[in-house]
Amino acid sequence: MLEAVFKGHAAFTITAIAISIAFFIEVLLASKKRTDRPVSLALWCTSIVSVLFLTLWTNGGTQGAGTCVVNMTLLEPFGTEQGLLNSLMFMPVGFMGVFVTRRMVPAFACGVALSALIETAQGALPAIGRACDTSDFVSNSAGSMLGALIAFVLVRVRQSDLSPWRVRRSSAVTTCVAFTVLLGAVWITSIQPHSVKATEAVGSAASDQRSAVVKAVRQAFGDRYTVGNVQ
Repeated sequence: MLEAVFKGHAAFTITAIAISIAFFIEVLLASKKRTDRPVSLALWCTSIVSVLFLTLWTNGGTQGAGTCVVNMTLLEPFGTEQGLLNSLMFMPVGFMGVFVTRRMVPAFACGVALSALIETAQGALPAIGRACDTSDFVSNSAGSMLGALIAFVLVRVRQSDLSPWRVRRSSAVTTCVAFTVLLGAVWITSIQPHSVKATEAVGSAASDQRSAVVKAVRQAFGDRYTVGNVQ
């Protein structure tokens, strides 16, 4: 995933880093007089913006436009490199969310909502050129949950004097319902789900497979080439 995003996109990399740094500074300065945890809030917001950059950056294609792959094998993404990288990418969202709110559920819910928004956008907007896949949603949400859990344990151990953010139940419920209805409307009107038993993915070769490849290459070319990564 990271190679696919950054390779050949030096301008994007520099732009994304510059905007993320500027966004961090802006949020930090704006929140200093409004909250007692401005650094954590700025880092949380920046982690969200960084994820949006990585996932919504257009590659110029139209892959998966108007469709979304629904993977029936729920745990498959955790056995793939991309799935693990997706989880790692979302861990800061859940982690910093807990340090800001001092609550686990809102931080985790933010990560889940962010992932749902991203996959919906990827499926509904052809201009993005990304593929919507429920495997990404699962791995993203798992990463957010793991980050939130780690932060929650650290907060409890450190016994911080910062109080949890107060969440109005009525406002939270209204926001969740409105967000769900909005995404649901987009799915009904713009996205066609496509169920599969498992997502076809390229994985690293087993030791016996690698040995067979190395043997075949040496028989064909002698010692002219060194075999690197085998998939």
